Amino acid sequence: MGKAYPLQKNYFQFLPLLIWMSIIFFLSHQPGEDSKALSDWMVYLLNVFQLEVETLKALNIPFIIRKAAHFTVYGILFLFAYVACMGNQDRNKQIVLSFVITLVYAISDEIHQVFIPGRVGHYTDVLIDMAGALGAYLGLEFFRSRLR
Repeated sequence: MGKAYPLQKNYFQFLPLLIWMSIIFFLSHQPGEDSKALSDWMVYLLNVFQLEVETLKALNIPFIIRKAAHFTVYGILFLFAYVACMGNQDRNKQIVLSFVITLVYAISDEIHQVFIPGRVGHYTDVLIDMAGALGAYLGLEFFRSRLR
């Protein structure tokens, strides 16, 4: 057998990352009204817990839900990027590459939204996305330390 090269690894490692990127693209491609409706749906779901819908809207809960979604979605993207980069002998490179993938995708997502009716791109969303990636990394390190 020949020498194994770094790029000759299990391509299925990339599948969750590519699927997740596709989901993000689909959600980002929705016009502003559709995106707002999804946030409003979450507010009505919270109404199940006996919280008044109008009170939730007055507290700007839909905005908080959207930003929490950014944080969560990009934290998950970071984890999938981390898995996709496994097999790299240098763990630091794996971590850096995972952050770079997440950052580049977050920036491209905000640029993409500029071209969607009713949507805008915000640099603050990229910051929230990267905070989600950092949160995922810190969670990963926490669980790794517990396994040692």
